[in-house]
Amino acid sequence: MTEPVPNLYQERFLRLTESSESATEAIIKLTHRYLDGKPAKAGKRNLSAADRDHDFWTAPFWDDASEEIFADEAFALALARYLQQNKVTRQYLVVTAPETLRRAIRYSQVFLSPKSMRWQEIVALDLGHAVDLSDFIKACEILEGF
Repeated sequence: MTEPVPNLYQERFLRLTESSESATEAIIKLTHRYLDGKPAKAGKRNLSAADRDHDFWTAPFWDDASEEIFADEAFALALARYLQQNKVTRQYLVVTAPETLRRAIRYSQVFLSPKSMRWQEIVALDLGHAVDLSDFIKACEILEGF
C-alpha cells in the first residue's frame, strides 16, 4: 500500500499559520516561493515543476483565500504561470479577480495559442459582470488573428 503524498504548499501554509502568520500573509509568501521555481521536496520525493504546479494550485488554502491575495502582483504572475500549464484546473481562481486575470493573460500571452486548453477556458467564461475583461479578451482574439 502506498503512503499518501502530502501537499508541499499546504504543509508550508499550515506551518506558517501555526507560527502566527495570517492566512493572507502565508499565501502571499507561498506564492513568492512558488514563483521562485527552486527545486523542492515533499517528504523523500523530489518535486518536478509539474508537481509544484499541482501542489500549489490544488492546495486547500485556496478555498478560503482573501480577495487581497487575488489583487497581489505575485498572484498575477502565478496566474500567468497557471495559464501556461495544462495539468491543473482551478477555474474559480481565474474569474475571482478580473483585473488580475487581464494582467496574467498579458504576461502569459496565452491568447497567442488560441487552441490551448487555458485560452479555451478563458473564452468560455461567463464574463457578463466584467465588461472590461470581455472587451480585453475580444481585443486579444483580434491580436491573435494578425
